[in-house]
Amino acid sequence: MLKDILQEAHKLCESVTNTELSNKFLAELVETLEQKVETLETEVDQIETVDNSNQLISLAATVGKLTRDVSSLQVLLEAAKLNKSWLPPCHYELNPTDPDGSWDEIIRKGQAVQEEFYHAGEQYWQARQGDSPSGRGWYGTVSMPVITIVATAPVYNFHSTKRLPGRFRLWSPSRWGSTLRFHGNVGPTLHDNWTNDSGTPYGLKTDAPIGLYVEPTTDVSDTFRVRPFEQSIENCLIVAHNGVLPIYLADNQDRFWIRDCNIQQHQGAQVGIKHGPPIKTDIIKQAPMANVYLADPRFLDLQMEGPHNAQRPQTAIFAAGNNIHMRGLNLYGWLQGPYLHGGLNRYVQVQVHKSNTHDGRQPLPLNEVCGVTLNKYLPGEVAECVGAGVAKFPPSAYVAPSTLGTHRKGEGLYGG
Repeated sequence: MLKDILQEAHKLCESVTNTELSNKFLAELVETLEQKVETLETEVDQIETVDNSNQLISLAATVGKLTRDVSSLQVLLEAAKLNKSWLPPCHYELNPTDPDGSWDEIIRKGQAVQEEFYHAGEQYWQARQGDSPSGRGWYGTVSMPVITIVATAPVYNFHSTKRLPGRFRLWSPSRWGSTLRFHGNVGPTLHDNWTNDSGTPYGLKTDAPIGLYVEPTTDVSDTFRVRPFEQSIENCLIVAHNGVLPIYLADNQDRFWIRDCNIQQHQGAQVGIKHGPPIKTDIIKQAPMANVYLADPRFLDLQMEGPHNAQRPQTAIFAAGNNIHMRGLNLYGWLQGPYLHGGLNRYVQVQVHKSNTHDGRQPLPLNEVCGVTLNKYLPGEVAECVGAGVAKFPPSAYVAPSTLGTHRKGEGLYGG
């Protein structure tokens, strides 16, 4: 009887481990149960050599408690299995005990799932339409399922740059339900250090470690070219540590989407979201740089808490592209809100909280705070801000006429 109970407990612990459940509470229960089993096994070995009724009675009580523990754990295990079933296909949950490793594993597994659909889409549409006018990989990428990285734990600590490939989505089921902390202190970590062959950076260069790297067109293999379509970040609270630049959009995302996020930059870089050329790296095989131009991106309902300093250059979002739509941006502690240095049909609506900190400090020159900058501004484009000034520079402008936001008077404007 006793040996059977111990054997059942061992099997149950093993079954929990094999389910790969990222449930910290359940994992702790399993560890406790394993310790109890080991203790009981030692006691059994000792008692079997002694005829002592009192010890047997005591052991019987302990066995009864273990039996109840096993029953409780079985109920929890079944509940946890049911809890996993709420995730629809192509949704993978991050493991809070190994955030970096589980993220990388989800990318690997997700792209393996996508590849089958990719090849089917490429073959089907190539046979019926011929070459795609948008280039190789278009047919296959739009045929792939979107892989969702699901964040459910209260906190995840990431130490290396996390990649977000084409047709991948980061999502938490509850608004700001999960805090993703990016430390940028362990490799492989990318940095915002791109320059051309002459050493000229793209716009402003921070040299900051990158938290989330939203990938450009990438060759997973010689026959699997993933285009940067439908990447999105939703419902997360993102915290930058150690000077990290939270989000880097590489090259030419198509229909990128970020919504209902809080990005906290108090310990981060001087830029919150930066759009720029592909960072040079051997971690992934990226296609040659295209036009560094976003198509139809959405930045919706974001609270962005800045570095709370007057260092320049600085901007909450640095980007260029067509049909950029920013709505519901709420900014704290930023000297410069979004800076859109090129593009067409841009729409930006921002609120800026401009005051001293709660402890009375004034980290920003309040009269120099700029809510929105649109360079190469064209009639019909919208740049609205409540709480701070707006800068709209026509195509003929190349120098800042006054000190406002990221520019001092007389400095050259970015982009074009």
